Amino acid sequence: MPSLTEAVAVTAPGLLVGATDWCSHPSDLQVTRVRGTKNPLLPAVLDLRPDLVLANAEENRLEDLDALRAAGLAVWVTAPETVPQALDSLARMLTACGLDRPDWLSEAEQTWTPAYDGVRRLAVVPIWRRPWMALGRDTFAGDVLARLGVDNVLAASGDRYPRFTPPVDADLVVLPDEPYAFTPTDGPEAFPGLPSACVSGRHLTWYGPSLVQARALLTAQLTPPVPPHPANVTLMCATRRVRLPSRPDRAGRGRRARLGPMTETPIGKVAADALTPGASTPGMARHEAVVLDGIWSGVARTDPGATSGWHHHGEHDTVAYVVRGAFQVETSDGTTTVAVPGDFVHVPAHTVHRESNPTGELAEVVLVRRGSGPVVINVDGPAGAG
Repeated sequence: MPSLTEAVAVTAPGLLVGATDWCSHPSDLQVTRVRGTKNPLLPAVLDLRPDLVLANAEENRLEDLDALRAAGLAVWVTAPETVPQALDSLARMLTACGLDRPDWLSEAEQTWTPAYDGVRRLAVVPIWRRPWMALGRDTFAGDVLARLGVDNVLAASGDRYPRFTPPVDADLVVLPDEPYAFTPTDGPEAFPGLPSACVSGRHLTWYGPSLVQARALLTAQLTPPVPPHPANVTLMCATRRVRLPSRPDRAGRGRRARLGPMTETPIGKVAADALTPGASTPGMARHEAVVLDGIWSGVARTDPGATSGWHHHGEHDTVAYVVRGAFQVETSDGTTTVAVPGDFVHVPAHTVHRESNPTGELAEVVLVRRGSGPVVINVDGPAGAG
């Protein structure tokens, strides 16, 4: 079970002895593979002689679990239908494994505690096509979406994963990339006139360490795209009249200081189509707007699904404001931060990192840097220093 594999592997590296072929995280997991969740190689599981087998009531077949129990193995089965149930189930499972409560579990709980208070939308959430199937009643993924303001149009269905025929009367179609790998070109065309959102299936359906990032990432993926900047804005220059401040007289009353000549300070505006290419890093495009002594400003754009190379910004502190898409920053110590439109991110000077865009639309951020020397220093990997 991928969620449970990731939860144990992140909490206690080296504790796992085996996993299914579908367990893709952590990406560097090196254990014996025992085929799939629906057709596991039971002799291979028995040969590993585990102290405990972790399973899920929906993903694993009862007959396989019964066979493992009959062979003398202890089996732990999870079956969460809501985010709180998943967090509680993970805590109890990790305790059963002899592990302390990990920091990521507490962080995930804090992340999902605030209630959604925005506009709600009604959505259909396909999980397969040929035949079309969707989320129905009492599903973990349905609860995740409800906590993000998206209600399942098929939540009252008698089945957990009912078949249906497009189109559907809804505000939105949510298309995860697993179990069926929906993409912007495979899925939305079946729902003409209905806005679509391609989302990460892992962050929608997995319960484990991915819950730490899931709320911010899914929120970004579910956010309607921001219209592109107008291309016909012209370069404008204006002036600003500056007056010296008042200063108190001996009685404490304010009086105007004696003024010399008014000063004229030019104000510059750089049009969206007048930006110039900036220092490059593989996987992302930067463009400069205003560059002054000690200050650099511009934008960075990352294509859907793209990841930049490792780099840092030398002596410069960087502040990024997310305009659209998602801005995911991974630092050399393995910390990952996901920001969505409206968020600000501070990247300290000399911090080796890389950016990625896990959404299905172009990611765009406005950048302001303060410092001196080279603005971008590309390095070979997370341990690079320059």
